[in-house]
Amino acid sequence: MRVYFEPRLCFCKEIGRDIIEQQIENHVMKQVKYWLWVGILVSILFIVGCQKQAEDFVNKGKISSAIVQLIEKRDESEIVNDFFNVDADLQPSGELKEVQTGTAFFISEDGLLITCKHLVNNLDSQYFVRLKNGEEKKVKVLSRDSKNDIAILKLENMGQAVSFLNFSDSNQLSVGDHVFAMGNYEYMGEIIALNQSVEANDALNLKATFTNLIQTNLDIDPGDSGSPLLNEKGELIGMNVAFDTEYQGTAFAIPSEDLQYFIAESP
Repeated sequence: MRVYFEPRLCFCKEIGRDIIEQQIENHVMKQVKYWLWVGILVSILFIVGCQKQAEDFVNKGKISSAIVQLIEKRDESEIVNDFFNVDADLQPSGELKEVQTGTAFFISEDGLLITCKHLVNNLDSQYFVRLKNGEEKKVKVLSRDSKNDIAILKLENMGQAVSFLNFSDSNQLSVGDHVFAMGNYEYMGEIIALNQSVEANDALNLKATFTNLIQTNLDIDPGDSGSPLLNEKGELIGMNVAFDTEYQGTAFAIPSEDLQYFIAESP
């Protein structure tokens, strides 16, 4: 009897082992399929989220409407005097000529703007902003920061309330945070360092030293000086003030904390 039943017992054991192995394999396959679908779903949500995030900053909604092109204009006779470095008593022609452009942005619905001081440093010039609808309006320089590259402007002849940017606390920033800049172009990148000090030269080769700056890997163009630095929510965390001409993708911004301090201390 032992000889007869042993093969059967072994056969049953083999069948049982096959069933268990099949069950394990099925279970593993179910887990693989489950996590595969989870991975696909997460990837789809991530892609959709990134696209939505990009659309939020590229669109022409509230955020972009708050950002304007800043234009410096001077009388042609003054430009001639400066160019030839003479003190000729030329009569003003009355014709204003565009000298340089930059970026500014609204911080209140009553037309208050912030930009870089070096963009509005000439007392003999007149300054205008070009709105998103193409309309040009004159602005008045209310104050210039003698230490930092900050200036406060006011839109003349308001007409109606404007879109503006909301401040966020720059003290809460961390290296690796995703950031955005909007001016003539839209830039997306991240913070690579905080509390940086740099020495910068302007177009006239005048040197200025800045401290407590946010360093990003954004490839900012010269015409985007004065553009806002935004977090993922579209809130203002700084103003782009300088960029490295030797190493593309290195830009610096004044943190929103310093901007708010200057605003509060300005008359």
